[in-house]
Order: sequence, then structure tokens, then C-alpha cells
Amino acid sequence: MNLIERFFESTVIKFILFFSLYLFTTSVLAAPQETRLSKVTSSIKAQQPLDVLCLGEESALLFGAYLHGMDTIDPSKQELENRKLLDTIAKELNMRIAIPRSKDSCSPTKEKTCWIQSSREDVTKTYEAIASSVSKCFPQDAKFGLIAFSNGGYLAGKIVNYCITPQPLWAILIGSGGTAREISRPSLKECAPLFILIGKNDLANKSAKNYKSQMERLGADVKLTEFQGGHVVPFDSLVSTLKDIIKKNKAR
Repeated sequence: MNLIERFFESTVIKFILFFSLYLFTTSVLAAPQETRLSKVTSSIKAQQPLDVLCLGEESALLFGAYLHGMDTIDPSKQELENRKLLDTIAKELNMRIAIPRSKDSCSPTKEKTCWIQSSREDVTKTYEAIASSVSKCFPQDAKFGLIAFSNGGYLAGKIVNYCITPQPLWAILIGSGGTAREISRPSLKECAPLFILIGKNDLANKSAKNYKSQMERLGADVKLTEFQGGHVVPFDSLVSTLKDIIKKNKAR
């Protein structure tokens, strides 16, 4: 084989390897978040207490746990802004809000953290770790609801889907399409009520509406609110939803 043929052969091989790597990378990045996460294997650190930030007064009348979205290992700018927003809400509505931080990696490079939820067992273990950790922010045996954004919203939806006990008092899913797959019970009437907040420009908008319809058919108590904007935590819509929850609690 002469020099030109060897050069041509090596160039072709390099091109094939590079193109194969490109196809693999783009297919992974283009996949929906939930699909990508289902392929990730992770050792859930359910036995280790999560780091938790407590917002609001201990004497609050309403308790909630905020579940962040897929994020960098240290809280991103978006999540830091979410904390400021939640702190304002806690003061305005006399709430106590616990913010646990996941310790699990959800990317092969371990540069992202998220809530592992690929199976019912995953969801149960993750929820147990959350419930155990946020309890330090609340009075003993206090019941709480969930305010869950993006990846956290998918987890909160599955906690209700599987009706894992003890159920949260309510679950607010923000920027999350949710999934009604793998529900093992014929009706969700006895499970926590769901409130879905979705931006008109959020990529999950269509799937959120489909999820609402699926959950309604299963008997779930579910309400969807659409707001102007994209994949964000909406202050006004969240406050309005929490006020409705407080009003219903007072009416009981």
C-alpha cells in the first residue's frame, strides 16, 4: 500500500469515528430530560441526610418542601433566584419552606445533580430521603406539601402517581410535563391534589396538558394554570395557587 492510500485510509477511519461520536452525542442531548434520566444508573444516597435550607418562621401555618430542577452541583443562578422568590413567598404567606438539595448525579460527567426517579423503587427511596431531611424544618409530625420545579416536578408527579405514603398534602408541579405511566392503582381519588403551573413558552407545555388529561381520567384532583413565560418559577401564579390551598385548608 503506497503512502497516498495509507493517508486516505487513516483519514476515512478518523472521519467515521468522529461522525459516530457526533451522532451519539447529539442523540443523547436531544432526548427529553426524563428519557435521558431513565438511562442513568445511580446509587441513591437515601441513608445520608440531605443538606436543607429552611425559609420562613417556625410558627408558620403552612409547610412546603421545594424540589429543585436538574442543576449544577452548586446551586445555579436560576436556583439561587428561586430561593429568593420562595423566601419572599414564605414571609408573605406565613409559610415555612424547606429546600433540600439532591446529592445524586444525573449525568455521566457528574456535573449535574437531580432527583433520581427511574423506577417506583427509586421514587420511594428519593422521597424517603427528602421527607426525612426536611422534617428538621417543621414541627414534629407536621404534614407538608411539595413545590417542585422541572426535574423535581417529574418526581413530585410520580410520588402522586404511585400514591406513595405518606402522601404530601398537595403537590405543585412547575415546568413539568409529568407522566401517568406505570400507575398500579385504578383510581387516584385518594392521592394528593395536583396543581400544574406551566409557561406558555415552556417546551413541556403540551406534555403538561396531556398529563393533566391523563390524571383526570384516573380520578386525580388536578388543576392546570398557564402563565406568560417559559421554563421558570412564576411568582404570581405560585402565590395565587398557594393562597387557594390556604383558603381550602381554612374551609375544612
